[in-house]
Amino acid sequence: MKVIQRIDILEKLGHYILSEEPDWLKAKDLAGKYNNWFIPDFINRSVKAIAVHYLNRSTLENIAETYSIAELTQAKTVGIVMAGNLPLVGFHDFCCAFLSGRRAVMK
Repeated sequence: MKVIQRIDILEKLGHYILSEEPDWLKAKDLAGKYNNWFIPDFINRSVKAIAVHYLNRSTLENIAETYSIAELTQAKTVGIVMAGNLPLVGFHDFCCAFLSGRRAVMK
C-alpha cells in the first residue's frame, strides 16, 4: 500500500471517530462498560484530540515528508504494548507504525 493510501485511510478514520455512527457510539459505550477507567468524558477527549491533532491530512503529510517515509517492498512487524488505563493511549504508536508501512502486533 502506498503512503498516500495510508494517509487517506487515517484521514477517513479521523472523520469516522468524530461521527455519530451507531456502531462507533456503541463501541465507545462498551469500552466504558468493560473498563471502568474509560469514562465517557475521557474517551471523547481522547478521540477528539486524536482526530484533530493526528488524523488530519496536513499533519499526516507533514510527518510522511519530515521522516521521508518511503514505499516499502517488504513490511516488517512491530510489536506494540499499550497501557490499558487510558483510552487510546497507544494510538500514536499504532499510527506511526501504520503510516510507515509496518505491520503492528498490539497488546
